[in-house]
Amino acid sequence: MNLGRFIPYKLHAEGKVSLSGTAVTFAMLTILVGITTLLISFSVLNGYKTYIRKIVYEFNGHYEIVKLNSNKPIKLDSGIYVNYKEYFPQIKKMRATNYLGGIIQHKKTVEGFILKGYDKNGLEDINQQVIKGNKLASGDNKGVLISLQMSDKLNLKIGEKFIANFYDGSLKHKKLEVKGIFQTNLTDFDDKLVIGNLLLVNDFFGWSENESSRIEVVLKDGVNADEYFHPFMESIGIDLDVVSSHDKYIHLFAWLMNLDQNVQVLMFIIFVLVLFSIISTMYILVFEKNQLVGVLKTLGASNEQILSVFRRLGLRIAAVGLLFGNILSIGLMILQREFKLITLNPEHYYLNYMPVEINWSNIFIVNVISIVVVLLILSIPYFVIVKMRPVENLRFS
Repeated sequence: MNLGRFIPYKLHAEGKVSLSGTAVTFAMLTILVGITTLLISFSVLNGYKTYIRKIVYEFNGHYEIVKLNSNKPIKLDSGIYVNYKEYFPQIKKMRATNYLGGIIQHKKTVEGFILKGYDKNGLEDINQQVIKGNKLASGDNKGVLISLQMSDKLNLKIGEKFIANFYDGSLKHKKLEVKGIFQTNLTDFDDKLVIGNLLLVNDFFGWSENESSRIEVVLKDGVNADEYFHPFMESIGIDLDVVSSHDKYIHLFAWLMNLDQNVQVLMFIIFVLVLFSIISTMYILVFEKNQLVGVLKTLGASNEQILSVFRRLGLRIAAVGLLFGNILSIGLMILQREFKLITLNPEHYYLNYMPVEINWSNIFIVNVISIVVVLLILSIPYFVIVKMRPVENLRFS
């Protein structure tokens, strides 16, 4: 007969774990709450990472190629912009852009802004963020996209026109029309940025459609932007420089790193609490069943066989906690992902809802680590069982 299977089953079936029932229930709840908190924390962290990286790379690309002599444009009809597919297979696309600072005058409101012009490739990405109105066509030299924040601030509606003032040695005016409204919830883009066509910006500099002040580089999925940065930078022309979006928006990525560290600290605290709960429960079970240990030793059971009894009891406790913890956490994540029940203040958390991303590999890894840790902990009662003497245990029967 397999003692490790039979005795735990009989103890549960006959209700003979009643004295330690509170400790067992507490251990199950601790594991349940711990695994739920961990999985949701990782889900939120991954949600933030995915969202912020997506917005940054859509609006700025992974890298930005600039001319060392900023007064001269980059030629788009030759060089890297034309030949990148041949020499750089890691690159998905390149987007020509140009910037121009100005002042918006609408009714009685005046606001500074930055007009950023994109080529066709760039507008394809930016148009994905349009939440109201129409997407901006690549040939539209009078329409622009503004953020929801700027729309509210200036009381500008879709279809309305406004005066944009620019200064380049002399004051220039341009009447522009709001074609659509975008929203990122990131102040770097929502606060001052106005999106237009590349030709709209180039006209103010007297540049042609084959010129731009910078080229944004979008990498293919799976390419590590940090690892590829230096090889790419060393491969371009000596008159060009490369700026990483990670460095340009270091405050956003630093915030993600800080969030990552907070999750690691939380993970450590939860593991300590779960370890303490399981260890305490196992000691309570062993000391409560000291008479059972004495009987089994008298009948010739080895310490390993007796340990297997308590190990199976502990595994049942852990299995229940992990099972319901996974069901609860995945269920809550799906609800949040579909219905966005938990809202946030975008001024502090960049989003108006808590983002979640269900990463099955992370869920698998967390569960495997939890199971391994539980298995290691369940060997601790062995040191107590070894010291138990049958005569002393049976004296209280």
